[in-house]
Amino acid sequence: MARTGTTAVLALVPDAEPLLRSAAEVDGAAVRSGVPAHAALLYPWLPADEVGEPELRRLRAALPAGPIPVRLSEVARTGGFVGVPVPGLSQLADAVRTGFPAQVP
Repeated sequence: MARTGTTAVLALVPDAEPLLRSAAEVDGAAVRSGVPAHAALLYPWLPADEVGEPELRRLRAALPAGPIPVRLSEVARTGGFVGVPVPGLSQLADAVRTGFPAQVP
């Protein structure tokens, strides 16, 4: 388990917000309050005090500019959380993980 202060690299998925709200209405413990709908590209990433300009440059180099279209086609509940698989982001997650090979997801 990651320690307090650990960061994550997330791809925000605003189209999934209605799903997140619905899940919270059914079971508030199924979602994390204050965290927008997202796909985790790399978690844990780095401790917050280790994120500086060099790390942000490496991250920017791994990410494409602009929005990426994704398809949300199913809902899964795993480990007490609601999730929507986003296979369209697999290559992006791989690129981020390649940029930070010491960070094990």
